[in-house]
Amino acid sequence: MINETEAERVTDVMIVLDTDVTFYEPSEAELFERGVRAAASVTSLLLKQGNRVGVILQGHERGIIPPKFGKKHERNVLFLLAAAKPGPAAIPTSYVVTLLARLMLPSKAQVILISPLLDPSIVEGMRELAVSGYSTMILSPSPPEPPRFESEAEDLAYRMIMLERSNTLLALEKICTVTQWPIGIPLSTILSKVRRTRPMVLA
Repeated sequence: MINETEAERVTDVMIVLDTDVTFYEPSEAELFERGVRAAASVTSLLLKQGNRVGVILQGHERGIIPPKFGKKHERNVLFLLAAAKPGPAAIPTSYVVTLLARLMLPSKAQVILISPLLDPSIVEGMRELAVSGYSTMILSPSPPEPPRFESEAEDLAYRMIMLERSNTLLALEKICTVTQWPIGIPLSTILSKVRRTRPMVLA
């Protein structure tokens, strides 16, 4: 008799949380919290499915947890996310994504970027990952429109930021799957749609 065993398919996934939400001060805290919630939920989901998951915290504060399994590992990720704070990044997100992902992940691994996409340089970083053979995906909490503006200049600045973000989205959609998370929509609804459209990433 010959016993043959086959290992379950395991994927290494690196979640990159972009905490640079420098946008419109009254809305920054809410936008940041949504990003943290998304990172925690996606981490838990992927770990339950048996994947190795790591996290890169990118922004004013930085942190790295290499991909691993288990409940203890999940707690470490949640502790890192709980200690995160919003603020402008000293190092461009595109640089962090391409350098650290390549150092910590094997080829053909998966990178999930959670970001409001307020930094247009992200496009080049995701393009480099895709060219290098990584499976890439973006989950983007959409910045809410402020209820009012203090001046016409502030209103104009907001419109310009949103126009630049729209251009960034268009460029990224040519490279990878981009899923927006509008305010007021449950995250579970967004993730269920992602699972249906990209089972290789979250199912």
